[in-house]
Amino acid sequence: SACIFGLSKMTHMPRAIRPRNSLAEGIAALARDEGCNSTLYPGVVVYRVTGAEPPTPTLYPSSLILVAAGEKQATLGNATFVYNAGHYLVVTPPLPMLCRTIASVDEPVLTLQVEIELALLRELLLDVSMLPAPPLAHAPPSVFRAALQRDLQDAAARLLASLRDQRRTSALARQTIREMLFL
Repeated sequence: SACIFGLSKMTHMPRAIRPRNSLAEGIAALARDEGCNSTLYPGVVVYRVTGAEPPTPTLYPSSLILVAAGEKQATLGNATFVYNAGHYLVVTPPLPMLCRTIASVDEPVLTLQVEIELALLRELLLDVSMLPAPPLAHAPPSVFRAALQRDLQDAAARLLASLRDQRRTSALARQTIREMLFL
């Protein structure tokens, strides 16, 4: 019979589409070429990757990395950090890690990488008058992933919009990156 489990003449099950977030369109507009694409603001790059990549040794700069579509995996020692449309990655010091990209032509990985400028971070910490932190039982992690909250996603979308025009980039990009670091 052509029907198996009530699926008439179906030769394959539809594959699951990986989720995207609101940054996908903005990154796609700036990441016109395969791989790394520079932007109008130094230290901010966007990536488009249309093929799966096996784990590759990569030096991650001190950065905030947001994925709009697709999935990436970074491995440091025994820990693997999966970041995608719902989670971002923060790397505090530059670190060598194994990076794996899960992508295809139909579902490219679209990524925004914002290098963390120490001078900007220092300025932010002074401006928010942070009180001395309580003693920690453990040192804070040098790399971590976190759920992508709406306010950070909105700030990243504004950054992407400002990167389409030199005047807007000059006027707004630094402050928007500062906001992203704060969030």
